[in-house]
Amino acid sequence: MSPIDAVEYGIIDGVIFRDTIIALVPVPEKIKASTFNYEEISKDPKKILTPEIPDDEIY
Repeated sequence: MSPIDAVEYGIIDGVIFRDTIIALVPVPEKIKASTFNYEEISKDPKKILTPEIPDDEIY
């Protein structure tokens, strides 16, 4: 963090304490494109309506 950012966030002048700042979760730069087509969706529509999301990806 640059000194200018620290002033903007109030760290240097003591308004905000460093202990109270929460680090953000890194976000992936690219998101996978959808690979579903109409034929796959029409065969099993519940697959689209109830996606399988691993527990470690739920925030």
